[in-house]
Amino acid sequence: MNNDIAALITQSLVWVSLIYLMARHSLSLAACLISFRALQNYARKLKSVDIESLLKAAGAPPLSILVPVYNASGEGVSCLKHLLQLRYPELDLIMINDGSSDNTLELLKEIFQLHPMSRFPVSELPSRPINAVYQSQIHPRLWVIDKERGGNADALNAGLNFCQTPLFCTTYVTMILERNALLRALRPFLENAATVAVSGIVRVRNGCSLENGEITTVKMPEERLVQLQILEHLRFFLVGYMAGSALRGLLLISGAFAVFRRAMVVEAGGYDARYQAETPELILRLHRFCQEANRPYHIDFIPDPVAWHECPSEMAEVRSQHMKWQKGVTEALLHHRSMLWKKGTGRIGWFLYPLFMLTEIWGPVLEVLGYLLVIAGGILGWVPPLLILAFALAAFVMGSTSATLAVALGELTPRRYSEEDLRQLTRTAWFENLGYQQLRTLWRLQATWKALRKDKKGQVPVSLEF
Repeated sequence: MNNDIAALITQSLVWVSLIYLMARHSLSLAACLISFRALQNYARKLKSVDIESLLKAAGAPPLSILVPVYNASGEGVSCLKHLLQLRYPELDLIMINDGSSDNTLELLKEIFQLHPMSRFPVSELPSRPINAVYQSQIHPRLWVIDKERGGNADALNAGLNFCQTPLFCTTYVTMILERNALLRALRPFLENAATVAVSGIVRVRNGCSLENGEITTVKMPEERLVQLQILEHLRFFLVGYMAGSALRGLLLISGAFAVFRRAMVVEAGGYDARYQAETPELILRLHRFCQEANRPYHIDFIPDPVAWHECPSEMAEVRSQHMKWQKGVTEALLHHRSMLWKKGTGRIGWFLYPLFMLTEIWGPVLEVLGYLLVIAGGILGWVPPLLILAFALAAFVMGSTSATLAVALGELTPRRYSEEDLRQLTRTAWFENLGYQQLRTLWRLQATWKALRKDKKGQVPVSLEF
């Protein structure tokens, strides 16, 4: 009798996990279709709207790029040299030295001829004390803020306090932006006055050819682990972000390349230094702020302004990145849980936010539980073979299908891979669900558990790069 009860409970839980997997993958397939339509519309819009003509008609508002740096002297110098080559009419560069203990500040002073300069803050967002503000004598629009260590969010608040332009862009010192990326990202702001934030796609530069800070040839790297991360990026941005933007419900974006309307961000309180996922938390807060204030707003994603970054090739680093992202996103979602089924939140609070809560917080629990129970139940004879087969089809076949469609969506964007690289990436899409997806789910479960526990007080949040 006890075995019968255990078998019934096991089968019931496997059914719950199976239904979740089928629902999640079905939603992913639906998102692929929405993204396909949105990418087609975007391509047609690019042909009909010339960015140069639009800029001449509407004008390009001044823009600042905020770049936090911590103990990365060489990368900081390379980053500034690259950003100085970007194509934009009125561009300020603000690098925030977040209490580096190496020679970052000294090297920046030497190479860019930095001198102390008076520059008064235009807002009072919370941040650690400022030691000095420097201006380059050879590039007058380059500023460096030296402050005490406080983390990425704290550094961005310090940069915002000294930012004097209506728009600002955030990026990391490890990113390479395409020269026209800012001009492309500006278009939604010119077309829609309610636009408060725009995210661009982040692509993987491993294996690509780089000359004078520009990606010249897009090529697939040989490392299978990097190929898996390329697939994740395509699915993350071209499926998740593109569909979210098309539904006017983009809840999460990466700070690796994003442009914001400064006044709205300052009014909403700036970045929250308690969270390592500072940009996702800010986006959720902008949703809440605009909804509660009954203000029209739009958060957009466009697939052609490209930021390139180098993915790790070691499993330990990949695990660390995934766990940081999962933990940070979980904390942000839990912090803004008052949006859940709240009157006046529309599709955000009644559909998209609950969906994110399910997939990001409860999803790893249900998925790992399903795998464990299918294996144990199959060995003990508690789970019938047909249910095991259905679970395997949902976990492996449906998951691989949505990943393959993400590869196909990549063909609708600029910077395509060669046909041979595309075939390799398609094979990777089917290989992904034979171990890597399950391992990633286990990492997500571990990170979710950590997010539910209180962090140590006084700890500086480690920022994310994705």
